[in-house]
Amino acid sequence: MATRVGSLLLLATASLAFRSRSSKKRNVPNISIVNGTDAEPCKWKWQVGLYSVGGSEPFCGGTLISPTWVVTAHHCVLDDPMYDVMAGDILPGKGQRRSSARVIMKSDADIALIELSEPFTLNECVDVAKLPTKAVPDDTQCWITGWGRLGETDVRGSTLQQATTQVVNNQECRRKMGALRDGDVCVLGSYKGNPTSSCYGDSGGPLVCQTGDDDAWAVYGATSWGNRCDGITVYAGTFGAMDWIAANYVDGTPAPAATALEESSAPPPATKVYGGA
Repeated sequence: MATRVGSLLLLATASLAFRSRSSKKRNVPNISIVNGTDAEPCKWKWQVGLYSVGGSEPFCGGTLISPTWVVTAHHCVLDDPMYDVMAGDILPGKGQRRSSARVIMKSDADIALIELSEPFTLNECVDVAKLPTKAVPDDTQCWITGWGRLGETDVRGSTLQQATTQVVNNQECRRKMGALRDGDVCVLGSYKGNPTSSCYGDSGGPLVCQTGDDDAWAVYGATSWGNRCDGITVYAGTFGAMDWIAANYVDGTPAPAATALEESSAPPPATKVYGGA
């Protein structure tokens, strides 16, 4: 288990718990894709992993939306503004490594932005996902990715996992999962007759869908929570947070040094969270 855990999905009845960096540990499981498949190299170019400084195992995932900005889950980045972010490889601890310059958390949703101290070099294996321009329709087929566990009691994936999933109507999601935050996106998929889901360790990772005329991939959510890595997974929606993202996301010269967390109020209320493992 990584020394730091700020990853996904606590159980439906569990309370929010996290591992801190270094010698401190969070008592929370990580989430990985359940019933997924190994991702092809350089396919999901915007997928990043969040690491403790100098670490080799990701405790959460994220999505690159510009060379200097990452979208992730609020609950992944509660400790401090200092993280490493890696992109460009399907293996944990491989690829380009950058450090965070600051973290901005949305106070009423499980979503956050990380500004990097130096931009990633975009290439055939590192690129950005578009931000959505419209809500994702029900039943849209999307993809989820991550390095979390392969099942509630299983090990983490040794390579990036991927799975198809479909957007679930929010009314149906509320009936099965309980209260949702405004803007949340619920998904449920299957692979060869088995349900696909995020799991402990996938927190913050991308939900991407092709909804535009150009077939470009847009990030519609950051992995937030679910129930025992089985069934519906809830994602903190990016489209519902676009006003907040637009007000905070300023691409250009990154901050020269780490700054204190901004908008770092208490985490959004939750009893079911994909925490870290």
